Amino acid sequence: VAKAHSLRMWLKDSPFCLDLELKNSTTLPELNSMQLVEGCYIRRGLVPAFKDITERLGQVRPKKFARLALLSDEKRDKAIQADIEGRKEKLEKVGLTRKKRITKFSRKNIH
Repeated sequence: VAKAHSLRMWLKDSPFCLDLELKNSTTLPELNSMQLVEGCYIRRGLVPAFKDITERLGQVRPKKFARLALLSDEKRDKAIQADIEGRKEKLEKVGLTRKKRITKFSRKNIH
């Protein structure tokens, strides 16, 4: 309950939510710093970053999204490329260790 109250007070004073007046409305006001994307309200400035990140990496955890979204476009591109390459290397490494385990297991059964 205390966390909900703190969040409500923070949102009340947030510069990004001052012009967000939804009450019981199903549509967003015309002038707004927030945009509805895939069922979530996101700051308009972060929408291009959100689309770029989700296209290239799929769904990511909020902490990772926040870290990537606040980077410049060039740095974000490098970070995403490094993440993709790291995933490939990890899959290759896991694939090699599994192959080794399978060969050892099959040799024990043969002898």
